[in-house]
Amino acid sequence: MTGLDTNSTKEYVFEADITSIQFYVSCDETKYSLQFPGKSADEGKSEQTAIALNAAGTQHIQIDHSVRTITWAYDRQTYGEDAYLERGKAQVIAVEGVYDLYSIPFANNPGDEKGGHIAVEAGKQVTVRLTPDYGYQLKGVSLNGGVTLAPQDEVSTFTFKMPDTNVHFKGIFTQTSDEINTSATKVSSASFENGANAAPSGNLRLTVADSNEDTTNALAQVANAVSAEAVNLTLDQIVSKGNGTNWETPVTQFSQPVKMKLKVADYDTAAGYEVVREHNGNLTKLTTSVSENGTLTFETNQFSTYFIVKTAKKADNGNAKTEKSFNTSSTTASSAAGSTDNAITAQSVSGEGVPAINIASAADQLLNLAKLSEDENKAVKAGNKTQFVLSASGMTPTKEEIALIQSVLGNNVIGQYLNLNLTLKILGRADRQITDLSAPMYIAITIPQNLVNHDSSIERTYRIVRIHDGVATLIDGNYDAATNQFTFATDGFSTYALVYEDVNTTLTGRSPKTGDNSLWMVWTLILCAGCSILFAAGKRYKKREW
Repeated sequence: MTGLDTNSTKEYVFEADITSIQFYVSCDETKYSLQFPGKSADEGKSEQTAIALNAAGTQHIQIDHSVRTITWAYDRQTYGEDAYLERGKAQVIAVEGVYDLYSIPFANNPGDEKGGHIAVEAGKQVTVRLTPDYGYQLKGVSLNGGVTLAPQDEVSTFTFKMPDTNVHFKGIFTQTSDEINTSATKVSSASFENGANAAPSGNLRLTVADSNEDTTNALAQVANAVSAEAVNLTLDQIVSKGNGTNWETPVTQFSQPVKMKLKVADYDTAAGYEVVREHNGNLTKLTTSVSENGTLTFETNQFSTYFIVKTAKKADNGNAKTEKSFNTSSTTASSAAGSTDNAITAQSVSGEGVPAINIASAADQLLNLAKLSEDENKAVKAGNKTQFVLSASGMTPTKEEIALIQSVLGNNVIGQYLNLNLTLKILGRADRQITDLSAPMYIAITIPQNLVNHDSSIERTYRIVRIHDGVATLIDGNYDAATNQFTFATDGFSTYALVYEDVNTTLTGRSPKTGDNSLWMVWTLILCAGCSILFAAGKRYKKREW
């Protein structure tokens, strides 16, 4: 037998006096993939399954390096539970020795909106970007298959050596809290909401410190100003490297605002307060509300020096004010008896992992909707402390509830299930669970970041599906992109699902949001074709004015 070597192909030719042979090939199948085209999977791999070949026969043998895969998906169905990546995104950026990731045979998806599945030879270095959602961080640097991540200079970027096993990105992100450091003597506490507007990934660290900045110009911005104190507000994005250190990026300016709350240390109940911001030399008086305990609430998208300006007279903000914190919101109104000391309040509470909710109806309106009994009405008018509590919690629907939701879902996609419960609390009386109102109240829900649309070619519409008394109802509402809140009306409290429908504007003919001219090109081609037909028919038409 003689062997003819042509590049990577070897051809073996037997002597003329050999009329038939039997052969098999053995190799380390952890490193190589062995195939005999035209034969079954087991043939030719052992003496017992040897392939017979006569003098006129030819058999091709294909031997390839074995490859492993990196796999993940943003749902449980595509690649199964073991490859379900939630609370973040992944992207394979580079593979050692590969110049075009999309040219890899077998699996060549380095990452898209649904997930990723890419083949990598064992031992090769892989560069990945693992980006947590806002409020989440990477758990650690160890993944399955013995993978150890090495952080790089670029935020959320790591390298690792591909093991001789498949790698799945699952459960690598964990929920974490923002960090607030207050050293200022002029502010006793601070908090903020809508942090995802400032940092789409990881967490934020807010630092509040005293400032010696001159207050003269800030005082000039506010009528009846008496005094002013300066504080520095510093914001940093924190993204964990998984090894106890972080990528830290200063955040000084962004498009959509966050809601800030600063509690004045020496609050004067008889005075009024305003907030003035200085950023890059520009002074701006911000719309500010003041709570009864001296908490100043305002919205801002710039972080630098702020002035707390005290005025001679307390501003009259009316009888009602609305406030919201990380997981609660409250609305206060005067009681039916007119006493502000015994206020009627409405509070919203969201459980862990549930979107923030806010009662968008005034507390006194809820009194008219709650179907108060005669005794409850008397207690409220007597000035007993009265509170409405709207609570949201996560839930797993039953098969019957899923079937009901599916019956009205249409083209909508389920984003999250939750229970909404409304409770009436009157001092001196047992709490009452309210299941139905006489008319709808308004509720605002903050859309989770993983359900926010970032594709300009997609128009996303949010809706609510409510199951109440065995009936499923699809509820429309209004979405405010500036606050990332969806407001809807409801009069029943039980099982809810936040859903959404996506429409591709480039396919439906709606006006693209980014100046896409592709549809105009289609119409141009159609019109041109129409003109050709008219000329071919030899007819004359009056020019139409568009």
